[in-house]
Amino acid sequence: MRVARPVFAQPELPSTALDALATVEAALVTLGGMVRQSAGDGGLDLDEADLGLIEAMQCQDEAHYHLLASLGAVPVAIAFAFQPRATADRPAALAALRGLKEIALGGQMALARGLAGSDDPSLAETLFAMGTVEGGHEALLRSRLGDEPAAGRAFLRWRFADPLDVLPALEEAGLLDDSADAVPYPGPLERRCAGIFGLVPETTEDERRWAEVIGGG
Repeated sequence: MRVARPVFAQPELPSTALDALATVEAALVTLGGMVRQSAGDGGLDLDEADLGLIEAMQCQDEAHYHLLASLGAVPVAIAFAFQPRATADRPAALAALRGLKEIALGGQMALARGLAGSDDPSLAETLFAMGTVEGGHEALLRSRLGDEPAAGRAFLRWRFADPLDVLPALEEAGLLDDSADAVPYPGPLERRCAGIFGLVPETTEDERRWAEVIGGG
């Protein structure tokens, strides 16, 4: 079983670009825990499929967060002021998660543009892999909310010109407010990762190195 993280070149982007993405991933992990806790307390009527999706998302979002942190990212907030409506009922909770997913995807798309001229194909590959998973989450949330077709676009909707635009979007949602009720990352409850694989990114360079090791080269 391979557990080593891939080696990336030093990112040529400002560290704050990675900080912004780490912030939204931290918010996603935290909200996932809040939703699960509310469901466990009887405050949210989530079915087994809802909970299975949220547990998987939370595990995978945390893997994304730790990957960004390994690259030097530091979130601009470690506690998030979610509005009470975010866990008021099932549709509101799923919509809150979906809204954060859309912010994450927009930031990743903007970062991909910034990487276009960099000399770090492994980071570009990993960003694509991360965005693919985020897009799958967003489509599944749309489906759980009853939106049909759940995957209603051929291409991701453009959202941000700069990955730093993630932060104003989080501020507009009130998540970065200095509130006594802010919930610290990673939120309540332990993450559940049973049955979840691929928690470490795999890149072409990784495969080449493993082929050399296996082949004795």
